[in-house]
Amino acid sequence: MVVGVLGLWQVEGGWSRPGQLKVNQTLKQVAGERDGPGEREALLAEALTSGPLRWQIYFWRAGFRVQAGDEFGARDDFRRARFLEKQSPLLPLQEALLWMPRRTDLALAAVDEMIRRSNHGTESRYNQVLDEAKRQGNLEMLEQMPQLARRHPHLNHYYLAVATEEEFDGWIGAEDGAWSESGELWFWHLMRERKSQEWILNWLLSRPPWLRRHYAVAAELLSEQGRVREAYELRRRYMPKAILPDLDKTELSPSVAQKRVILNPSDFAANYVLVQEELQRKEWAQALKRSEEVLKLEGAPAYFQYLRAMALAELEKWEEADQALRQYELEIR
Repeated sequence: MVVGVLGLWQVEGGWSRPGQLKVNQTLKQVAGERDGPGEREALLAEALTSGPLRWQIYFWRAGFRVQAGDEFGARDDFRRARFLEKQSPLLPLQEALLWMPRRTDLALAAVDEMIRRSNHGTESRYNQVLDEAKRQGNLEMLEQMPQLARRHPHLNHYYLAVATEEEFDGWIGAEDGAWSESGELWFWHLMRERKSQEWILNWLLSRPPWLRRHYAVAAELLSEQGRVREAYELRRRYMPKAILPDLDKTELSPSVAQKRVILNPSDFAANYVLVQEELQRKEWAQALKRSEEVLKLEGAPAYFQYLRAMALAELEKWEEADQALRQYELEIR
């Protein structure tokens, strides 16, 4: 108990031999030391007499030992540093960068630990390691990194980007992993890089659950192929039901609504009644014109974009109708 209490007291700088202040001073001195690693390692050895539980001391010494070719000593010090600082992903990140020119296997082990510790910013750190490997021309590191990422689901796209066709198709075919990742932007970007438009479209159309969830992707592919009517009809079928005002609750007759619009063109409730009346009478051109005039007004509700799409579809202006539906979906998000 006495040794334990003294050790904790020492870490807090409460012990007069010479305490935490001395450790911090030594670390600053090491950082500014211009002599060789041997002299700086001697300063660190002195610091260990005052702060044996400071991970920074072991980390600095490990770096100098790597530089001096003392791999066993460096591994031990890195291990001690990790033990004393269990949370920060920056520690194994820097360790990986130090090992990379000398021991790819140890660099990869440090990257694995970095990923395990990362709660956020993982991709940024992973890319930092990749960029350094490219700069050094470390081909082994570049080949092994995607395989390492494979063990961490949130980095799947790094593995899939370089996976073989068989591996990629196997992952897509398993569906569980692919389904959970399909909501991410990288998923469809990678699919377009790996597969043709026709393949992706047929793949989606043959899987109803996927089509219901990703109808917008399928509609975009149809539109790119010039099949704009199919794109519109697919989007209309699977998109969430449009939220429209209840005509019964507006308590406005078309004649009253017409008078209100004359007095106030920005009366959205009255305009809505008139557009719906024109659609029911199959006056498609007039409904389209009114919808477009309303949409020019500031604060126009998004559902006028939906009504515009309906009128355009009846006029068989499929490309514009599909664009109007897309705009409506964007506005209601």
